[in-house]
Amino acid sequence: MNPFDAAGADFLRLAPLLWDPTSAALVEVAAPEPGDRVLDACCGVGSSALPAAVAIGPDGRLDAVDTSVALVDILRHRPERPPWLHPHLHDVTTWRRPSGGYDVVQCALGIFFFPVMADGVAHLISLARPGGRVVLSVWRRGSLVEVGEALLTAYRRTTGTDVDRPHSPIAAIDEVDALRAWSVDRGLSDVIVTEHSLHLDVDAEQAWLIVVGSGWRGLVESLPAAGRQRLRAAFADELGRRGVQTVQASTMVVSGTVPPRRAGPSLG
Repeated sequence: MNPFDAAGADFLRLAPLLWDPTSAALVEVAAPEPGDRVLDACCGVGSSALPAAVAIGPDGRLDAVDTSVALVDILRHRPERPPWLHPHLHDVTTWRRPSGGYDVVQCALGIFFFPVMADGVAHLISLARPGGRVVLSVWRRGSLVEVGEALLTAYRRTTGTDVDRPHSPIAAIDEVDALRAWSVDRGLSDVIVTEHSLHLDVDAEQAWLIVVGSGWRGLVESLPAAGRQRLRAAFADELGRRGVQTVQASTMVVSGTVPPRRAGPSLG
């Protein structure tokens, strides 16, 4: 089961606070135009797909792809979804390139969920046409740290155990220069990285929504119902102890162009 399937409603509730503003920053950079064919990878509840669909209009087409049944179903039934926005339940790392390729391939805060991030991004790039744009966003170093540290401390207090912290691939590209160099190494040209600062004023309920409406949901779901309630109470207490009232949720958006494909050697 996809861990995000249990979090669909919370993802939608969290969207105005977190997913919509971070996705708006990505779409502003992607700048899809009327008539464009767009791929929105890891689409979630549509925070980046919906504004991109508005930009391309009825002469365009937008394929929104995600592996979560719940998130795709929410997007499919959102009343503001136009008919040229097509949600798909599929692994985007195996998504097939349409004839001619996409004009824009965009992915808001999703590439670090790929089994192998570099391979997944290479596949996204292969789906764009020569001269097309690939636009990706990642968390900037320090983002959501306040929530994560309070949650892990609360988890330790509640369960008496520590959480193993696997190495995140995003740690290698969470600063501007590193992200730019990494994107050039992926074969993109005209690479530009823009920073988008976002600081959220939150209370304990909104901070908990960030937990259950994001990738932290899996840690919560690992506990029985009573344990989740204890964790939530300990989390609120830890936020108060630390004096957390603002959460940094800043992102970086990298955009690049897919260079023309080289012609094979002439046989004439």
